Amino acid sequence: MPNFWDNLSKYFYIEEKRSFENPSTSLSNPASWLNMVFGQRTKSGADVNEVTSLSLSQVWAAVRIKADMAASLPINLFKIDGDGNRTPARNHPVQRLLSKRPYRHITSFQFRWTMQALQELSGNAYAEIIRNPLTQRPTELKIIKPSIVKTFLDTEGNISYQYNDQKGNSHIIDYFNMIHLRSFATDPNTANGLTPLKMGKENIGLALAAQEFEASFFGNGAHVGGYFTVPTTLDRQTKENISKSWQNRHTGAGKAGSTAILDGGMEYKRIGLTPAESMLSDSRKLSVEDVARWFNVPLYMLSSLDKSSFSNIEQIARDFINKSIRPMVRNWEEELELKLLRESEVLSYEISFDFSELLKGDSAQLSEYIRTLTHSGTISIDEARKMIGKNSINENWSKKHWLQLNTAPTDEERKDYLKGKTGFSEQPDKRVFKKLYNKTIVRNE
Repeated sequence: MPNFWDNLSKYFYIEEKRSFENPSTSLSNPASWLNMVFGQRTKSGADVNEVTSLSLSQVWAAVRIKADMAASLPINLFKIDGDGNRTPARNHPVQRLLSKRPYRHITSFQFRWTMQALQELSGNAYAEIIRNPLTQRPTELKIIKPSIVKTFLDTEGNISYQYNDQKGNSHIIDYFNMIHLRSFATDPNTANGLTPLKMGKENIGLALAAQEFEASFFGNGAHVGGYFTVPTTLDRQTKENISKSWQNRHTGAGKAGSTAILDGGMEYKRIGLTPAESMLSDSRKLSVEDVARWFNVPLYMLSSLDKSSFSNIEQIARDFINKSIRPMVRNWEEELELKLLRESEVLSYEISFDFSELLKGDSAQLSEYIRTLTHSGTISIDEARKMIGKNSINENWSKKHWLQLNTAPTDEERKDYLKGKTGFSEQPDKRVFKKLYNKTIVRNE
């Protein structure tokens, strides 16, 4: 199975043009392929692009977390009746694309994994919709590299896309035949989203520069750690020999702390760290906080626990789901509904991610959640069993909805049940409940 980097390394960057008539690119606003090759130069001297940014562990982790969320949550198509009830549309052709195989060699997980990562890094992710020529139903979703996609926005507000395939053939794609996931934008006249790598290039560039400096810092024996004094004057060759010998014996992390032997009246005097060098660790910590803000990911998920505790991590996790993941998947749902469903189906079908999967990480929380739903009559026993991956009992009583009070059916049969019309006494026999309903004891004895 391809890993995270294998999926991402094939796709990158974005270019936007306002019209077919004006395809030129200015030096002040270079084409995306220039940024991809040379990176966006920052004041710290580091070049920021998708590849260099992913060399930062905090960027890698933030992108991976968002992509994992989008890929791992179950996604389903539901049919909605007149009363607002939802029924899984398992036989609908769109369901196969969403949950099984969007493209010939890509699973649903890999498709959503890659698309979300591309959106986080490039601000945009594209997948061409390949349709059946007879029915016009979507049959495949083909991911297109953002770096080769050109977005055209005409004066009437119509959007289209153009890209060249590997053979050099040009393809112009209508708006409704391209899945386009984009980050938010501040310009109402643009069709493309902003990316943290562009807007936060100085923060990320500073982190890259600090990482490079730290690597050189330790690789070169940290810094000019000291100097020698001798009671006589040395010629140039002797100085070079002493310096080279010292470097060979004491430079590098593996040789740190080794013992030096000095002769000929030679003395070694140590030079302390500069204030800038002393602040290196603090700078690296601040860069993790910056990345967490740019990608809207909690610090503890980037393995930074300085400001977290066991008492607040659960609340932070809920905030992450509500303020970061929910908007992200809503963007998915609306784009997929708009492009994959027919106009006549938009109001009678909906695409939805299932967040109940997130509760499965905590068995106590899941157990309490299901117990509350079953005791309030919200779900049946069969529905509760499906939530934990168990098969339905498929009996008449297991399909009913029960209330905690007397554990009776919620429908009209409850009245008959309490009146003794179903074969039981007016007050339910708790021995029967013990036998049929997993030893549930009637509370009103």
